[in-house]
Amino acid sequence: CAPEPLCTLCQTWADYGEHLGGPKHWSKLHPLLPDGVPIEKLKQQHWNYWQICHGWLRFNELTGELQVSKGDAQPGAPLPA
Repeated sequence: CAPEPLCTLCQTWADYGEHLGGPKHWSKLHPLLPDGVPIEKLKQQHWNYWQICHGWLRFNELTGELQVSKGDAQPGAPLPA
């Protein structure tokens, strides 16, 4: 059910887990991080989403944060009233 992850910054599928800590990923990420701007203000731009069996997974390529939701709603979406 789970798709192969794709780095949204580098557009690569190969060895995603190793890629995130590697020089290619950080060389793409570094210019996107302006001096003096808190990471919290930048992280919304770096979420990567995958639909998985019975739900969703989202991974932040800047902070490493991982969120999972069950059902049709993506992680981070407003909850139904």
